[in-house]
Amino acid sequence: MEQIPRKSPALTAFIRMENRDAERGRKRLERSMAKWPKYPHSRRAAAFCWLWDNYDGVLEVQREHYLTWNGIAYLAGLDGLKGRWGEPVTANALRRVFTRVDAEIQARRAAEQEGALEQAEQERRAQSVREWKERVQRL
Repeated sequence: MEQIPRKSPALTAFIRMENRDAERGRKRLERSMAKWPKYPHSRRAAAFCWLWDNYDGVLEVQREHYLTWNGIAYLAGLDGLKGRWGEPVTANALRRVFTRVDAEIQARRAAEQEGALEQAEQERRAQSVREWKERVQRL
């Protein structure tokens, strides 16, 4: 079965919420959730996949909106995320899985940055070789 990663509509709605009034926010989240199917990933890897798909959003709500893991678990539950045995996902489980997600994403970003630096260095060397060949042709 092909896994289809997608961004969390509940987390996105929370981030974009202009009015912090609880009733309006709850209704907005319910309307956005009614449009989306159940979470497509397998149950065992669902927390990892949800956190992977919504990594930047989770960091944003933690830093800017001071949302706790309980709030993030609630939003994940709105997306249909379940624990290993089908119960609602807990804040502690998300927190523990997030450390693995964070480590892997940081490692990938560091590798991408290192690859980009290597590519820039190769381009710089290729440019100097081209310039040298142009100088030789002029002589």
